[in-house]
Amino acid sequence: MVAQKDIALKLGISRTAVSAILSGGPNAEKFRPAMRRKVLKAAEELGYQHNALARAIRTGKNNVIGFITQGLQNEYTGRLLKGIVELTSQKDFFVKIIPIEQERDASMLAKQCIGQCLAGVIIYDIAEPEFLSILHDMLKKHRIPLVIAGGSPDVGQCLRISSDTLQGGRIAFEYLYSLGHRTFALPSDYSWAAYSQNLLKGFADAAEDAGIQLADQALWRDPDKTNIDSLCDRLVGKMPSACFCNTDFLALQVITGLQKRNIRVPEDISVMGRGNLKFCMSCCPEITSIDENLSEIGQRATTLLLEHIDGNDTVPYLEYFPHKLVIRNSTASAPAEKGI
Repeated sequence: MVAQKDIALKLGISRTAVSAILSGGPNAEKFRPAMRRKVLKAAEELGYQHNALARAIRTGKNNVIGFITQGLQNEYTGRLLKGIVELTSQKDFFVKIIPIEQERDASMLAKQCIGQCLAGVIIYDIAEPEFLSILHDMLKKHRIPLVIAGGSPDVGQCLRISSDTLQGGRIAFEYLYSLGHRTFALPSDYSWAAYSQNLLKGFADAAEDAGIQLADQALWRDPDKTNIDSLCDRLVGKMPSACFCNTDFLALQVITGLQKRNIRVPEDISVMGRGNLKFCMSCCPEITSIDENLSEIGQRATTLLLEHIDGNDTVPYLEYFPHKLVIRNSTASAPAEKGI
């Protein structure tokens, strides 16, 4: 098997230089481009293959990134993971999926990551500050960087890549307002979650900027299967011209409930959701939604993690990704008597 010392011997340079160039990252940038090309060419000619096990023994880390989540079954997680895998596959890293249940112990999880010599960790769909803080602090002691992807609370020195939910709520309002809508309902699932609160705040702030004060009764929180019927009855009674739901699942339930009551969507009321999940294109009508660009968030979280694996010091960092509007058939201009 060809080793780095063989490349060094062939070129008459130090093994340390060969190792730094083949490893890539900031250390490789210290060498002239001509030297880097020379080493890479010699490695190819000799048939050198990277030995991940040797790297793990030498550095205490392997080329595996941990992905921690509690929502493996949902499409949101799949989209984020797609972005992660697309990038890691280009960078000679692998992804280890670490599912966790509701009953979880941050210390045990950190020990698992440390014991498996993970190079870094990305965590998604966990919004518990104490859990995230314990995990971050324990991993940091072993120089394992952690990136929190998606909406999350502010946790100490963490690296965070998040969707801009305030902006998401704002573009939802601005789109409906542009269609002539002036009366709104905003039912929400998971109203305790930061992303739900920020969506509603973004919507309400944009409404206030347009001179519209949302009535308290417009905000209906956490409807479940037992009271979706009640929610739809209230919608029919109040009959706003537009309804913005904080999830696509809730939007589908609302549309179905309204249709059972002979209320037409979007002719009588416009309904839109958030998430842009695949089923939105299979509904009747197809559901207008806002997409939080989870695949791109996954890619950016991975890029940030790899930068810190390569030796950059971890400092607090927060980057927001904007939502994008996806217009379909569940929204239309406000009925004449409810519009401008």
